[in-house]
Amino acid sequence: MGCSSSVKSVDGHSRQNRDNNVTTVSLDNANVKVTSAPDPRVDVTSDVTDSVQHSWNYLGKDFQENGLNIFIRIFETKEEIKALFGVENVPINDLKRNAAIRSHGTRFMSAVVGIVESTADDINNKHSEISQLMFALGHQHKEYVGFRPEYFDVFRKAFLWQCEKCMGPYFNDNVLNAWNIVFDIIIQRLQSGYQS
Repeated sequence: MGCSSSVKSVDGHSRQNRDNNVTTVSLDNANVKVTSAPDPRVDVTSDVTDSVQHSWNYLGKDFQENGLNIFIRIFETKEEIKALFGVENVPINDLKRNAAIRSHGTRFMSAVVGIVESTADDINNKHSEISQLMFALGHQHKEYVGFRPEYFDVFRKAFLWQCEKCMGPYFNDNVLNAWNIVFDIIIQRLQSGYQS
């Protein structure tokens, strides 16, 4: 069900070059120039990143299957999102075998790996590579016809649902709060990129 295999390593696929407040980020072989607006101060501590990293021990065990399950949950929760992937008429059970959906789930989990491997300072710093990648990813989503920024929160909820499923009794308020703090920042950066 997505919580039992060994961790699979995924190579990063983006590079960043910074010039003042303009950043060029390569995302899926497309360069995006973005200008960063100041972000309000966030409260990510080493305790938060420790909790996130600990929970990844459960989610990372079956990286690809968990990514797929997150997308299946997204489609179950907000069926209209299926249209963004051209699978609006495909039954949920058939999506479990869909190579494009599996691949997208893996890419989503690859982005999460970058967050999990980040320090509190990286997450708090709007100029860090992970922050700039989230900004660029949000910017990229402007190109997806039918995408709405509120969908970013649907991804958060599906991710937390899968996290709870994998961790079972070890999923607690500390884990939930840690991921919510991190997702608040991620969504803020994604939305900033989307609105740029």
